[in-house]
Amino acid sequence: MARSSPRSRVAIALDLDLDLDVAALGLGLGLPRSFSPTCSSQVPSYISDLDAFKAKGVSDVYVVTVNDMFVVNAWKKQLLKDAGKEGAGSVKFVADDTGALSSALGLVLDAQAIFGGPRLKRGAVVIENGEVKSVVVEPNPGEVTVSHANEVLKNL
Repeated sequence: MARSSPRSRVAIALDLDLDLDVAALGLGLGLPRSFSPTCSSQVPSYISDLDAFKAKGVSDVYVVTVNDMFVVNAWKKQLLKDAGKEGAGSVKFVADDTGALSSALGLVLDAQAIFGGPRLKRGAVVIENGEVKSVVVEPNPGEVTVSHANEVLKNL
């Protein structure tokens, strides 16, 4: 399959390399859990604002959550269908099934009481030319403030 932009390796930590389709500028949205009410209400703003992100030079938006790929794919399908954005060219979803990315970023959320195990803290990571340029993390994982699509767009 032909790609419209070169691939970049994004070094997150010494022991973790992700091969993402990030050209000059990319965005990763970290969420604690697929299908949770707060996470499910946050992602639609990224789907609907994808063109605004692209206008600011963002090549790809990745939604990352600690779940297996089957759960993440089902969640993706539901969210894109609800937004009328099924098919290629939308926000991409990544399953951090073992929590390796969460750990490498130092963003593990102790969610034992709510979700039964460790999760990824809610936040957004801006990647530019293969390097992490900024990270915002919600002070309260049950709220969406600094990682809301509107706030991230303002800070690009």
